[in-house]
Amino acid sequence: MNVKYGTFFGAGVIAATDRNDDLIASGELVRLYTHPPAPTTPQPARKIGGSYQADGYIVSRFTTTAGAERVVFEFNEPKGMLHIFTPEQIEVKL
Repeated sequence: MNVKYGTFFGAGVIAATDRNDDLIASGELVRLYTHPPAPTTPQPARKIGGSYQADGYIVSRFTTTAGAERVVFEFNEPKGMLHIFTPEQIEVKL
């Protein structure tokens, strides 16, 4: 097996992935969750409301396990910083 990374789970259970992103845990082989692809082009946007505003880009969107929509926002300053916001906190620039 060609291990990408390993993680400890609870009381000494070790999991590791191989080249095919299979998860090995307690001797069983399980498929890892595959994240949806990121947008091909980040969308220019602005964080609005609250105590500060900021310019940046929407780099991803997802739904939480509770069913709420979230937006991953990458700040221009400091460059590369990521925060997760609700869609109401982000204004897409046209």
